[in-house]
Amino acid sequence: MNDTKQRDVFARNLQDYMKKRGVEQVDIVTKLEITASTVSDWCKGKKYPRVDAMQKLADFLGCRISDLTSEEPAQNPPLPSDEDERELLLIFRKLDRRAKHEMMAKAYELERVNTNKNIH
Repeated sequence: MNDTKQRDVFARNLQDYMKKRGVEQVDIVTKLEITASTVSDWCKGKKYPRVDAMQKLADFLGCRISDLTSEEPAQNPPLPSDEDERELLLIFRKLDRRAKHEMMAKAYELERVNTNKNIH
């Protein structure tokens, strides 16, 4: 794929994921500390991010780099709109299988403690 087509595919996928996640350019600028002009250039297909910036962007959007760069990105389910839930889901997606099981066990334990507090 040539550079122009690669930038266009990335821009389209970036805009699609931003729309799915309810993310505006200003959110990327603020959370990832990237200049507004750079984010705008990515969205317009004028520039292509470096790998480190692309990984931050993929993490923020809850997807993989390949989802942003492939002509047919994978369809991830939408992230929750609640910021805390979204953050937990993004963390969870990065964990290996064992760590996910540990996190789930802790979540169930917290749920039991919270339920018992509300009963008494």
